[in-house]
Amino acid sequence: MSATRGSRSAPRLISVVVPVLNGGENLRHQLVSLATQDYEGSWEVVVADNGSTDGTRAIVGRALAEVPAARVVD
Repeated sequence: MSATRGSRSAPRLISVVVPVLNGGENLRHQLVSLATQDYEGSWEVVVADNGSTDGTRAIVGRALAEVPAARVVD
């Protein structure tokens, strides 16, 4: 049986993956923009840091107050 577009159930969790390498300057704005979306379901932001040397991890750490669903992975 194939599901039609209108009969699909909502996903339990949406993951937004943000790959980054030394993009800290713009990352906080991107995270805050994601947090202001009006999606009512469960979601998370995974920042995939590829060896940044510009303080990306610290920026995500500070943004957690506004975007508690964010985390960083290597």
